[in-house]
Amino acid sequence: MIKYFSTGKALETVHSGASALSGSDYSLVDYNRAGVPLLEIVSEPDMRTGAEAAEYGAELQRIMRTIGAGNCNMQEGSMRCDVNISIRPVGQNEFGTK
Repeated sequence: MIKYFSTGKALETVHSGASALSGSDYSLVDYNRAGVPLLEIVSEPDMRTGAEAAEYGAELQRIMRTIGAGNCNMQEGSMRCDVNISIRPVGQNEFGTK
């Protein structure tokens, strides 16, 4: 695992593991993407609107395509964005805790 931190952001390379699907009387393991290297980018909570988040994702996609990191087609699963949302009362500057 390699980590690089710059101005509060984290860049981490990880390998995808197998995924499991279990039912009441069976278990299945999907090795389809097991061992595939992944690049995880963690940003600071500095986006305030959905439009800003979309613009950030689109810019990351353009950068990754430009440097040849992949085709980054979200519809194919080549790029994925996980979003965490914090809600706080109007006028409060600090984030709460989980």
